[in-house]
Amino acid sequence: MGSHRDKRPPLGSAGVGQATAGLRPGQAPRPRPSLPSSKSEAIRVLLCASLARGTSRVSGRLVGEDTESARALVAARGGELRPEGAGYILTGRPPGNAPGSLAARPGKRPGPWPVGESGTLARLALAVAGLCSAPGTETVLEARGSLLPRPVAPNTPLARALCAAGVLITAAARDQDLTPSPARPWPLTVVACPDPPDQLTLKEPLSSQEVSALLLALSALGGTRRLTVEGSIPSRPYVDLTVAVLKRFGVEIAEQGRGQWTVTGPLLAPAAPMRLEEDASAAAVVLAGACLVDRELHLPGLRRDSLQGDRRILVHLAAFGCRTSFHGAGECAAASPTRAASHVDGSAAGAASEAKGDAEGDAKCNAKAGARAGGLPLHGAELDLSGEPDLAPVLATVAAAAALGLGGPPATSRLTGLGTLVIKESDRLAVLARGLRCLGLSVTTGRETLTIGPRKSPEAPLAKGTPPYEAGPTPGGRPKRVLLDPHGDHRMAFAFALLGLLRPGLEVLSPECVAKSWPDFWYQWLDSPPPDGST
Repeated sequence: MGSHRDKRPPLGSAGVGQATAGLRPGQAPRPRPSLPSSKSEAIRVLLCASLARGTSRVSGRLVGEDTESARALVAARGGELRPEGAGYILTGRPPGNAPGSLAARPGKRPGPWPVGESGTLARLALAVAGLCSAPGTETVLEARGSLLPRPVAPNTPLARALCAAGVLITAAARDQDLTPSPARPWPLTVVACPDPPDQLTLKEPLSSQEVSALLLALSALGGTRRLTVEGSIPSRPYVDLTVAVLKRFGVEIAEQGRGQWTVTGPLLAPAAPMRLEEDASAAAVVLAGACLVDRELHLPGLRRDSLQGDRRILVHLAAFGCRTSFHGAGECAAASPTRAASHVDGSAAGAASEAKGDAEGDAKCNAKAGARAGGLPLHGAELDLSGEPDLAPVLATVAAAAALGLGGPPATSRLTGLGTLVIKESDRLAVLARGLRCLGLSVTTGRETLTIGPRKSPEAPLAKGTPPYEAGPTPGGRPKRVLLDPHGDHRMAFAFALLGLLRPGLEVLSPECVAKSWPDFWYQWLDSPPPDGST
């Protein structure tokens, strides 16, 4: 790998037209990795701001193709988006039913709304186009890349709920390269309903994003409206994130029973600037990486009270026996010795001493704020990831380390709650299993489970790469290169990079796919193993 200051990606070559990148055993993450802002939070905040009355200020490290697509969609809706320092100023455009809305003017037909490769953005945009545009407004949603075969519409629970409300959704191919089919329906044409309902029902959602989409759209419409969700909600923490964001925009929202929401809008731009959290999914990658090379990493931006479900990475790493801790700013102040002895003598000197001690205690506490993780996995674990399935690829690499016996006796791990992985950017269960087998591990997949066990023989070699990806022996007797194909999936690329920390010779094809969420991922690792014990 090249220096993080290099302008070119740290890529190798697997042959003509095949770029590769990889990490190697002992290569620790940088002491202060540069994490993107939460992609999930950013998309929700940007779309809410574009629908809100007033001007919103948003700051953070808004990088990655999905976030860029959200900004492009905001502009396509007619929202005003201006850079300001490390963030943006957004002047919203309320839904088309609102008086004075641009979309409400007769004869106005909006241009296409780009959703890129973002499933979250696509589902949110589908609901907004159908419910929040002026009656009869026709909007075309355009997708690309890995989103094209993913189930967003027309035959999905979200699309059926919208159609029941009077929205029309059809495939809208305009050339032979975009011919629609049941497996490839893009682009989509959405005709807004004539009269948005006060109540909607969503049956058996495929994704939490479908729930989030309807909550957001109903909130933006204003007034009091209800959403009923029948069946279980996958990845429920993402709905909680949506609810938290909506409340920041002034929405009154309450869940009377499981899956029964009442929302009262409209969306109002917050008076105070909004600072986006650092991405917990990205944090999970470098925290796991530190554990795999037996180092310790402190990330001050990841807090216990984070809105993101993937903050549970520390809980799951601890289940493998890794060292983890969370410290919130000010958490240790309650235990400060000076506060425990408050007003002992009542004197001015005593009060001054007390104040000084409080300040010193707060400073020490705040220096510890954030998340810490380190140390090799000591044993296997059984984890339910139904609330945070995006952590599965990263945690599978930790399970691989446990199966290899890097921190203790070789052990088996089982990950459950993975039913949504087959409809992500790739079939993550299948792709992940193939990568893990390249370590010679025993890997079994079920409909929503992944079991990772030790090699059948201690001498089992690395599995051969799948032709034509086996590059052959390298000069000097070094281990044979094995090329892992992430199928254009950023999270699979992160996981396969981590596997390179466990065995030499593993490289990732199409490493540029990390740009979907974390463009400079490959530069967040030290160029060589750090000195003993340091990070």
